[in-house]
Amino acid sequence: MTGWTPDQWSAYEAGLVAGYAIGADEESASRDAPWLEAARPIARGGPEYAELEERRYGPGGRARAGDARPGDLIGRDKEPARAAEAARERRVGWEAAAVAHQARQRAIGKGRGQPGRGRQAGIGMEIAS
Repeated sequence: MTGWTPDQWSAYEAGLVAGYAIGADEESASRDAPWLEAARPIARGGPEYAELEERRYGPGGRARAGDARPGDLIGRDKEPARAAEAARERRVGWEAAAVAHQARQRAIGKGRGQPGRGRQAGIGMEIAS
C-alpha cells in the first residue's frame, strides 16, 4: 500500500478531531472537579474568613503566625540561667581554640600578612626567605 485514499484520510481526520475533543473535555472535567469541590462551600456561605485565617495561621491569625507554638522549642533548657552559662562555656571554648589556631599559624609563618609556605606559595616553587 503506497498511500491512503481520500476517504481514508477524511475518516482519519474525523477520528482525530473527535478524539481530541473527547480528551479535552475529560481533562477539563478532571481539572475542574477538585476546584469546584473546594470552592463551592466558600461560594455558598461556607466558613467565615476569620475561621479560614485561623485554620491557615493558627490561633491569633496572621498577626501571630510567626510566634512560637507549644512544642516548637523542644530541646532547649527550661532554665534560662543554665542555658546562658552553657553559652558562655561554649564561647570560652571557641575563643581558646581560636587563640591556639592563631599561635600555630604564627609559628609556621602564615599569620598577620606574612608570606605563606608550602601550598600557598605554589607547589614545586622555590621560596626565598
